[in-house]
Amino acid sequence: MKADIFGLGETWSEEGYPEQVFDNFSSFSDLKPKGLGRGKGLSVYSRLGTSFRKFSSASGKVSAILKRLKKVHIIFLYLSMNFNWEELKSVFNDWICDDKPTVIIGDCNWHSDHIHPMKTFLENRGYLQCMTRSTHEKGYKIDHLYICPLVQNLTYKIVQQSIHYSDHDIIGIKIKGDF
Repeated sequence: MKADIFGLGETWSEEGYPEQVFDNFSSFSDLKPKGLGRGKGLSVYSRLGTSFRKFSSASGKVSAILKRLKKVHIIFLYLSMNFNWEELKSVFNDWICDDKPTVIIGDCNWHSDHIHPMKTFLENRGYLQCMTRSTHEKGYKIDHLYICPLVQNLTYKIVQQSIHYSDHDIIGIKIKGDF
């Protein structure tokens, strides 16, 4: 695998699931909301350092992991339908630094073409939603990838790939540089 960092959203792993299952990825962080059913988990694997911050709402509807690298921050999300926006907004206000290139990526479970307070919040901060095609088998863009103005000034490429046995596409960003 060529990636230095990647996340898996809507994981169905159980407590006790092996944490380090990908070779050459030295650090790992995950959230598995306890007692709230399967499919609400979020896992992040990295070759670049071990520092993570995590947030999981009491309802299990908001899962977020922040990976801070020297030159860029990445926020991975899994949001259940009808999540509490105010909870996530508080996390964004705490984690987003206007002076640090930031990427926000994940399964948000709302169509990005619709009006939503999260979309308005990020657009007001200059973030660009990069997914232009459907990411879900039902024709919606529910997997989002936002980049802040500082990332928009870097050399990057958005990637999207349909895969077998999943109702979601794989989405990602390749950013040129040493991080």
